[in-house]
Amino acid sequence: MARFDDWMNELTDEDSLWGPLLFLRPEATARFTPQRVLSIAVIQGVFWGMVANLFFGALARVHGVRSAPVALLPLVYVLLLHGVLSLTLVPAWNRRAAHLVRRAQLRGRRIGSSIAPAAQDD
Repeated sequence: MARFDDWMNELTDEDSLWGPLLFLRPEATARFTPQRVLSIAVIQGVFWGMVANLFFGALARVHGVRSAPVALLPLVYVLLLHGVLSLTLVPAWNRRAAHLVRRAQLRGRRIGSSIAPAAQDD
């Protein structure tokens, strides 16, 4: 699992792979929230679902058959993408974020807008 997490986190750390959705990527120490995952799934799913609608609509027109409802493919893409992200990217990201926060707390470093308390020796 650790190798998969490392590979997934290497991919998600690449700014160029996020494209215009870079603003949705959290800080490395922040958890990936369900709202953020849904936002990514909706933006990507609706876009690629509409692209698929254009393709399948043209294909249906050429073959003289009725095309699927316009909302069907975007909805399917949103659901699929949400599921895939929830099973792959989110767990890997959140495990790393928790690890980074724990490490910073042990070292007494600043995390976000607060200072993490240093570990105390009793």
